[in-house]
Amino acid sequence: MLILSSVLALPQVHAKKLDFYLGASYLNATSEFLGESNNDTGFEGRLGYNLSEYFSIELSAFEFGDIVFSGNSKFNGHIDSFGAEFAAIGKYPLANKLSLTGKLGGLWGVKEGSLIVSNAPGNSAYRSDGVDITFGIGLSYNLTHNVEVKIDYNDSKSVSWASVGLNYSF
Repeated sequence: MLILSSVLALPQVHAKKLDFYLGASYLNATSEFLGESNNDTGFEGRLGYNLSEYFSIELSAFEFGDIVFSGNSKFNGHIDSFGAEFAAIGKYPLANKLSLTGKLGGLWGVKEGSLIVSNAPGNSAYRSDGVDITFGIGLSYNLTHNVEVKIDYNDSKSVSWASVGLNYSF
């Protein structure tokens, strides 16, 4: 009886909590510039920290692709769009290993390139930056204890994007 009570009193062994994660995503972005919009592919790299099973914070860097102006546009040229984001992520478990995710963050975005205004002489270099609020919704699925696959949609004032990616926890 003494042995049985000793065994039952032992703490349960849990898998080690993995606090940090690195991730990468492939994305399709729609960027807006001076009333024009364009779709292009890009990528995201991120570093995150799990505050708990349900909340994390992450810092991401983005390449949203180019806005190309030609043909019927008021402009000719291209604008490259990229940025960095700090976000809070919430997770709500739906089923074993599957979670609904929500995101709220701030995006510092940069647009730079060269433009030729129709019916105007010369070529003009362009650069602007600004901060937007971002929000997103998605799904995540834990393939293993360390690897998570995710799909999400995100939006801000000047760019929206859908992405698919992986996170590796350590």
